[in-house]
Amino acid sequence: MIPRHVIDHQGGELHLLAQGLEARDTPALLLLHQVPSSGWMWREVMSRLPAGLACIAPDLPGYGESTPPRATPSLEGFADAALAGARALHPGPFVVVGHHTGALVALVALAREPERVRGVLGLGLPWFADWPSRFERFARLSPMDPDADPGQLQALWTFTSQSFDSETPLATRLRVFADRLAAGPCWYHGYVALYGYDVQMLAGRLAGLRERIDLVALEQDRLSSCAGDAERDLGVTVERMPGGPWVTVERPGAVAERLLGAHRRFCSAAAHASG
Repeated sequence: MIPRHVIDHQGGELHLLAQGLEARDTPALLLLHQVPSSGWMWREVMSRLPAGLACIAPDLPGYGESTPPRATPSLEGFADAALAGARALHPGPFVVVGHHTGALVALVALAREPERVRGVLGLGLPWFADWPSRFERFARLSPMDPDADPGQLQALWTFTSQSFDSETPLATRLRVFADRLAAGPCWYHGYVALYGYDVQMLAGRLAGLRERIDLVALEQDRLSSCAGDAERDLGVTVERMPGGPWVTVERPGAVAERLLGAHRRFCSAAAHASG
């Protein structure tokens, strides 16, 4: 069982899963979930990581068991909360791994604290570069209010279940469904933060940090269509691997292997730079 931690954060609670915290000789892994999920989505990956590696998976504010933020959330707020929670458990530095929205939050964390973040591995990065497509996505958003319209529950279950491989256990689908229900209004707010974020501005801030960015597109994931724009704007090569939108629970072994490879590369690059 992976130990659970709860820390104070801006008058609320931040819930985190963490293991291997006694390991201080290499950067810790900080794992960021997609919206609207929770740190739970990393549990199967964490169980496949070596015991001598510190690993922290927070529930971002408003998701899982963490308290919702007092104001409408931003990607910067998510990044700051994740780093604050990680620092409360481990001195760092960190290699930050993010999935979907978590991948973009990981890049924001790198831009905000490059001295603390050694590198970023982004899986299925939602890099929406042009405003028309973002406005279109805004137009399709609607806050969840299942009490007013119970039919939303059926639609949400259908949408959630169809995003998995046919072999994925029902218990896994139900857990993801429960996380989405628990997010409530934060489901909507998280996507507002995502679609309203200026990725071109972020690309400019990351221009000198390209060697610390490792991006992977998932072949059965709709967000793989963002890979070309991400390559162009960030000046990095996006690699491909099999998997869909829930690759961390459906292919945890492959994700753990990819994660460890990125961790070794970032640690080696940092050691070479300091030497």
